[in-house]
Amino acid sequence: MPSIGGKDSMSGTFEELTVPPTLVAFGVTTADSRKVLSPEFKTAGENIYYIPGQALSADIDFDLIKKNFAQFEALQKSHNVTSASAVKYGGVVESLALATFGNHIGAEVTLPELETTLTAQLGGFVFTSPQEIAGVEKIGQTKADFTLIVNGVKLDGQKLDSAFQGKLEEVYPTEFAQAKELEAVPAIASETVIKAKETIETPVVYIPVFPGTNSEYDSAKAFEKEGAEVNLVPFVTLNEEAIVKSVETMVDNIGKANILFFAGGFSAADEPDGSAKFIVNILFNEKVRAAIDSFIARGGLIIGICNGFQALVKSGLLPYGNFEDASSTSPTLFYNDANQHVAKMVETRIANTNSPWLAGVQVGDIHAIPVSHGEGKFVVTAEEFAELRDNGQIFSQYVNFEGKPSMDSKYNPNGSVNAIEGITSKNGQIIGKMGHSERYEDGLFQNIPGNKDQHLFASAVRYFTGK
Repeated sequence: MPSIGGKDSMSGTFEELTVPPTLVAFGVTTADSRKVLSPEFKTAGENIYYIPGQALSADIDFDLIKKNFAQFEALQKSHNVTSASAVKYGGVVESLALATFGNHIGAEVTLPELETTLTAQLGGFVFTSPQEIAGVEKIGQTKADFTLIVNGVKLDGQKLDSAFQGKLEEVYPTEFAQAKELEAVPAIASETVIKAKETIETPVVYIPVFPGTNSEYDSAKAFEKEGAEVNLVPFVTLNEEAIVKSVETMVDNIGKANILFFAGGFSAADEPDGSAKFIVNILFNEKVRAAIDSFIARGGLIIGICNGFQALVKSGLLPYGNFEDASSTSPTLFYNDANQHVAKMVETRIANTNSPWLAGVQVGDIHAIPVSHGEGKFVVTAEEFAELRDNGQIFSQYVNFEGKPSMDSKYNPNGSVNAIEGITSKNGQIIGKMGHSERYEDGLFQNIPGNKDQHLFASAVRYFTGK
């Protein structure tokens, strides 16, 4: 259903600046997610096709735009279309250049009206297919080398990419390459909990929702998909009475749960000056602490992702398996090397499987996982690292596309020491990681290759059901 809104800046008239009254309408439609296409060229040797739109104008040719959309939809139904992009403000040449950047696959094209190739458009499309398609303009082919050749003029793809990204690179740096070579953490067998103390038909998952938590719905959905019962319960901080009541509610829910999940987000906006401090203060509450100690003693499983991982580490539950006051040598999570929030897909390698949470993966498995955080740098002393490594508690590392642990910010975007992404307690009952494994489901990340399902939630449920 379209929405209509006014423009806030109409109230911003100042001196010589006058903003005319404006009405903005938004049109939204839906599509089958299985047909969604990304713009980057996928492979060399494919044909490139072009459906011209109209030059950007205040007068919109709706007949042409509807015709182009209908034509493209029909072509997609009847042919193997591998990539597609709408021609926008930079014209068809901009669309072609952007399509080369993703996989560094070049293109050679011939455009009949060169003077209009940088003209902004409405309703135009550029797309690729390995097939010969009649009735649509074929303008060229994709190439293995990272160049864009337009009417015989060769443009270096690397220079184009650098020009595209370089303008703001100094202001918002994206890469912090480090030359340090890392070795993969060895797989170490350890005595971990293997079987639940009792079989349960429907495990209960408790997810406390703190102010600033933002992954609770994804987390609940991931567990419900595997047959668990999920209790999402807000921790209310309206006043002192509400906080006291929330503590009592939290203790009660921990007592009823089999699985405790601390979800991602920015609890209390990561204030004061540091992530997860609000959650940690709640965890150290005498009643909550006693409830969690009892929960661990009766065999409950705990997981923390992103903000939840930070809370587990800063409370000592990871890596020690019990509450510990932080010392100068305790592991912690710190600001990303870029000193800014990062949100991207990363590759992680399974180094150990010493946990019920990891029953669905094997050592050496590599997964493509989304990360989104401002304080995800795992910091640990050399001595603590050696102990975690020798205990088999480091279960995942950030790796490059060759599967090797890396300090390069392209692959390890927060600069985690020894590329550590996730750890477990000694017996594997408690696990934590920065990557948002809960945010994957069928239909998402379609343009990202790789295995995205770590089976964490299915493994935890099966641990209790025995199925």
